Amino acid sequence: MVRGKILKYTADGNGIVFVDGKQIDFSLTQHWRSPVAPKVGDVVDVELNQDEQMSNLTVVDETTIAKEQAKKIAGQLSALGKEHGGAIINKIGMSTLIALAILFIGWMFFNTINVQVSQNYKTGASFYEVLKLINNNGDLSGLGNIQNSSAGIYGFFAWIALLLPIASHFHPSKYLKLSYCAPFIYSLLIAIIIYFSIKSGLSKATDLTSSFIGKSVEMEKMMKEMMDMTLRAMSFGIGFYISIAASIYLFYVGIKKFLVSNSSI
Repeated sequence: MVRGKILKYTADGNGIVFVDGKQIDFSLTQHWRSPVAPKVGDVVDVELNQDEQMSNLTVVDETTIAKEQAKKIAGQLSALGKEHGGAIINKIGMSTLIALAILFIGWMFFNTINVQVSQNYKTGASFYEVLKLINNNGDLSGLGNIQNSSAGIYGFFAWIALLLPIASHFHPSKYLKLSYCAPFIYSLLIAIIIYFSIKSGLSKATDLTSSFIGKSVEMEKMMKEMMDMTLRAMSFGIGFYISIAASIYLFYVGIKKFLVSNSSI
């Protein structure tokens, strides 16, 4: 059994899976063994027969992948701790490192938002991919074309937000304790930017239409309905829940550390 990724899937039940550096055609009726239809980007278990030919494809759910990634990073942190005599873990704390690792996984590997483009097609983006979209002044329709884009200054600040909680362990300033709050605050800021980006895009479309047919109460009502439809088409992915849980935990720890440092003065 090896892992692969769905690169292409069409309505006629045929698609392409990428596995072991190769692109292999598959058929829904011949190879697919999951109760849900394949989607582009799905991670799958690929079963090979004795002739090393693909026989079965089974989708791997995001929860399983999250557990595997967390286990892998925990193992790496454990190895790092052993290699350096546990100095890093003792200085920063295992709970903080695990929370940051989970946050990293949630931001980088799993969809923060899903968008129902049509009845039969759904796409999504991780938090870091959303940053790429914002940096390139794109709207939600550009989700499928951001793999090779840069997150720019937004990506830079994301890395800063990830590393700031560690900084408080290397400087005595009590105010650095609040750096634990950075990931949550940054996530909230990006959510606000996304909301107003969508609203601005719809407003521009409405203004363009109004320039031809004039403004009216019906036009304002239509804009509100379009905004509601856009928001309804969006849903949170597992990446959102993973990262928001980790960032809230870090926020709580930061506030607690800051209050304790104040009371000890």
